[in-house]
Amino acid sequence: MADSDAHGDVAFGRILCSALALFSLAAGAIHLSAASDHRQHADIFVFFVAVACLQLAWAGLVVSRVSRRLLLAGAAGNAVVLGVWLLSRTAGVPLVAGAKVPEALGLKDTVCGFFEVLLVSGVALLTVMPEAARRARLNADAAARAITSVGLAVLLLTVPASLAAHDDHGGSHTGHVDAALAAHEDGAPSTGHSHRTHNGSKVTSDDPSVAADDGAAHDHGDVQVASAGAAHVHPPASGSQVVVHNHNAADAPSGDGPAAHDHAGTPATGGPHVHDAAACHPTSAQQAAADKLVADTKAALAKLNEQSQAWADGYVE
Repeated sequence: MADSDAHGDVAFGRILCSALALFSLAAGAIHLSAASDHRQHADIFVFFVAVACLQLAWAGLVVSRVSRRLLLAGAAGNAVVLGVWLLSRTAGVPLVAGAKVPEALGLKDTVCGFFEVLLVSGVALLTVMPEAARRARLNADAAARAITSVGLAVLLLTVPASLAAHDDHGGSHTGHVDAALAAHEDGAPSTGHSHRTHNGSKVTSDDPSVAADDGAAHDHGDVQVASAGAAHVHPPASGSQVVVHNHNAADAPSGDGPAAHDHAGTPATGGPHVHDAAACHPTSAQQAAADKLVADTKAALAKLNEQSQAWADGYVE
């Protein structure tokens, strides 16, 4: 494609190639930022770095030695990256740790995807109408203003996108911590969750109601129950474990009589039984122990509000 003629006019194709180079540079920069956000996931980190390097290299080549083959290679590569991105936001990427669960859209990935769509569209335009792109011309001043405007728009989108915080995968530990603390403050039961690892142990169950010795899923609901004074402890029978459980509002003792509740899964008794209402009130020692448990749990959870601290303690997404 001709660059310019004796009158200083610039071919539209050359202007468009310059704009495509800017889009590729911006996408590469955002991918490097995304790689930094995924340092704990080796596969994702390597993928983002590789994509960024290819996009930066393509941007340099397309303004110096543009060819039909180079344009098509750039469009195909960015189309593949767009496909992977759409898959990660709709169904998750199988076999890739940290990407198996769909992620929510964020500023960073949306802006990057926008640049890649513009790049693929621009290449398609050059490919479909190569002669028109070669013959159409703008004077040098108009071309300079056009490229300057495109560059400024790209810069205004790229900087905030690159600096944007990475979304927590929808189900990150930080979200669970916030939910647990909010449930404690509001008096509402919190939901259970699981971790891939917990203190170095492998999770063996995704059921929030299961709590195994090897780090299976666990429930923050106990925090709320204990803090409200509604939980109580059954002394262990010989050879059994201590069982803590709570009464719902419907069956909590009110002082008017015994309250029935279910001990399904209680090693000591195994089935429903009835307590005298007075027996369901914790002793002062039990209440003090429960209050201490709440305070200790809140202190332990508070530090995990920082995602980096959760990773340092062995949690993964």
